[in-house]
Amino acid sequence: MKRILFFALSWAMLSTAAMAQQHAHSPAAEADKAQVAQAEFKVWGNCMMCKKRIEGALADMEGVVEAHWDVDSKMMHVRYDEQVVSLMQIKKAIAGVGHDTDEVRAPDEVYNQLPGCCQYERPEQ
Repeated sequence: MKRILFFALSWAMLSTAAMAQQHAHSPAAEADKAQVAQAEFKVWGNCMMCKKRIEGALADMEGVVEAHWDVDSKMMHVRYDEQVVSLMQIKKAIAGVGHDTDEVRAPDEVYNQLPGCCQYERPEQ
């Protein structure tokens, strides 16, 4: 009986330790250790297709934790790991899909390929 109790207790302790170790190496735990910064900046666009394109430009970008663009205010809210990606790299990625930011202008050839509803009045350079 003591052996069974000892075995059950040992198994429970090992399971708990293994789960704790898995959590320590999970992406969420790694994000907790990261130098997460926040920024808000203007991004020009018009509609939900623009929103999908703008947020999509950052969806798989390494170091970007969260990105949300508001259609009405034209403001982008982004959380990112400063050790992996810079704010300027984020703005360049958005401009690369045809949307001007407060600091980076999209290439004319990319902007001109946007659907008509997505072609916004561009800010002056």
